[in-house]
Amino acid sequence: MAIDAVDRVVAILEHLAKEPGGATLSRIASKVGLAPSTLHRYLKSLQDHGIVRQAGDRTYGLTPRLYLLGVAAANGFDLEHHAQASLERLAQASGETLCMMVREDDQAVCVARINSNHHLKIEARIGSRADLRLGATGRVLLAFAAETLRDELLARPPIAPRTSLTITDPERIRDALETIRRDGYYVSRSQVDEGVTAVAAPVHDHTGEVIAALAIVAPDSRATAPNVLDRMVDLITREAQELSANLGHPRSLPLIERSAG
Repeated sequence: MAIDAVDRVVAILEHLAKEPGGATLSRIASKVGLAPSTLHRYLKSLQDHGIVRQAGDRTYGLTPRLYLLGVAAANGFDLEHHAQASLERLAQASGETLCMMVREDDQAVCVARINSNHHLKIEARIGSRADLRLGATGRVLLAFAAETLRDELLARPPIAPRTSLTITDPERIRDALETIRRDGYYVSRSQVDEGVTAVAAPVHDHTGEVIAALAIVAPDSRATAPNVLDRMVDLITREAQELSANLGHPRSLPLIERSAG
């Protein structure tokens, strides 16, 4: 019975891998030979584990978590294990919400998170998505993406502002990306949600490629307290370097004192 269940899961995943645009329940059922009610239970379990997502049009698709598992297998490292350990250390040190996001096409997708225990907190959701041009993690991922992708996204119509402080001008975003590549982190203050500060830094694999971004997210009421933002920057950059080192990336550059403005 257990082996049959594994066979069914593998069949579902293999079919979804052939459907990058997503597939309906009925289409998947016809391809893998399962009753829709049975298939729905499997898909729900895969969703709960963050492996499958359901889009607004009711189609199902794979999430970047499988990409992370693939990277881990290719590199010989347990990326999820190291990432979770990093998030736990950051949660203990900062007391704030932590998330890790990866790039999927032109979006940043949350694949791991720990929410703060504070009464007033910002909650991250597994599978949540954002335009790469918006927010701390998205811009970190875009900053280290291929130049062709950066040019393509910045040539699109500007993003809609989320708040009065959202940077939407393509040239200002391009300048921000240059700064991220130089400094190794990005601070977003009330650009996605009013009263929310996020600080993100890149995670490199053994080849030097940026495969994820780590972020600390906190209410401005705490992030704007004296020295707190500087400490958030220090925590996230050091932990991102530590995670990168655990994935085989050499620490070629020394940690430097940074001032977040």
